[in-house]
Amino acid sequence: MQPEEQDALRTLYRRAIEHAGPQAYTPEQVAAWARFANEAEFADWVTGAQTFVAQDASGRLQGFGALATPDHLSALFVAPEFMRQGVGTALLEMLLQQADTKHAVTVAASEFSKPLFERYGFEVECVEQSRRDGVVLTRYAMIRHPEGART
Repeated sequence: MQPEEQDALRTLYRRAIEHAGPQAYTPEQVAAWARFANEAEFADWVTGAQTFVAQDASGRLQGFGALATPDHLSALFVAPEFMRQGVGTALLEMLLQQADTKHAVTVAASEFSKPLFERYGFEVECVEQSRRDGVVLTRYAMIRHPEGART
């Protein structure tokens, strides 16, 4: 990710949530979640992590993913027009290549991203209730153990 891409990432993040969010969340939950794109912390979130972007051949932003630490995935978002075309899968595979897979890798997954993570060996450790702008959002604390290991 380049610093000048922050505004494009904000827009993509918001659009992805507003498009896919209603499949599993109430309108109030979607709005509260999407508002994070407007907050100052968003810039810290994407620049404070190892953030990768996916673009098509013409340079259009397709999605982004991030590692907050070598063993924690902190973001995976795909633009609505590129959903269900393998962009999220490609980003996740690339993030896992960059992650420290000698140790367990974790992620907090949304209801609609949970199946993708499960296909890559992540298991739900617990269901979390987070609060944003007074609205409760459900997410899944997931873990992927190193090959052949269980903790």
